[in-house]
Amino acid sequence: MRSLTIALLAVAIALPCLVTASVAAPLDGSIISADAKWVGHMNVDAIKESEVVKKVYAAVMEKHPEAAKKFEEAKAKIGMDPRKDLHGITCYGMEVGKKTGVMIVTADVDADVLLALAEKAKDHKTIDYKGNTIHTWTHKPHGKVETGVGAIVEGRVVFASSVDLIKTALDVIAGKAKCLPEDSVLARQFPKGASVIFRVTGLQEADLPTKSPLADKVKYVGFAMGERDGKSYAGTRITMVDTESAEKLKTMATSGLNIAKIHAGEKSEKCAKMLEGVKIFGREANVMIIWSAPVEDVLEALKAAHEMHMKKKCGEKKGCPKKPCEK
Repeated sequence: MRSLTIALLAVAIALPCLVTASVAAPLDGSIISADAKWVGHMNVDAIKESEVVKKVYAAVMEKHPEAAKKFEEAKAKIGMDPRKDLHGITCYGMEVGKKTGVMIVTADVDADVLLALAEKAKDHKTIDYKGNTIHTWTHKPHGKVETGVGAIVEGRVVFASSVDLIKTALDVIAGKAKCLPEDSVLARQFPKGASVIFRVTGLQEADLPTKSPLADKVKYVGFAMGERDGKSYAGTRITMVDTESAEKLKTMATSGLNIAKIHAGEKSEKCAKMLEGVKIFGREANVMIIWSAPVEDVLEALKAAHEMHMKKKCGEKKGCPKKPCEK
């Protein structure tokens, strides 16, 4: 049987992929440790309200009505229907470039179903911690035995890469340990309409397996994407150690964008149109890369990209006449 963590992680990953790919759940700094070096957050409620997501989801359901049954089955298996009950997912970690961290799922869950699932997991054990029950189990995600750690607290399902880390996470949620200060770059105001954000600081000090001289000069990276005022948008802010490094990065990014426009133009006019909405500019030691496009243009580009993918997939099939698919 799949472990509790694998099941919920699958839902967390599958939801945006299936539809694009209540209680609002924007970023909540009070549940993130003050020692965090990186933060990622998915506002699932905002994703559900996206016009692009709604229309793509409707198209997928019309073409594959059997997919709805999978969501219904999820309720019985993991205690929630991600279409209705899942509100937000927050991840953070105290180390950059390490496979350690915390994941907090905000959802309306059936705790009894989750607990029953945990009890059936291999090597399941429980630890009492300040009135909370921590569950541990083992699983083999890539053939290597790993330990899963989780707990249910205050309408949230919390996972961590170790028992010590989940204890810290539970203390933060309970207000017994310091959370992110309001002036932290990781706790900046959630952009209007944003559905996904990722922020990381201290990259120039991190022990990463592969780094370039320019990457060594990155202090902060912030990313956000979402939808507002009839437009889809995405933005990245990169803070360098000095203005000279920022100017070099801006030049590289601009060159990369120009090359991407050439390649996109060769494949699809609609997809190439999306790159026209990209703007790159600098401000002191910061480089900003911002993109936006009308929702209808995004839908047309997604449709064109899907058609290109299906044609390629059809052409690669053995015995296929390599002509455009009719479907």
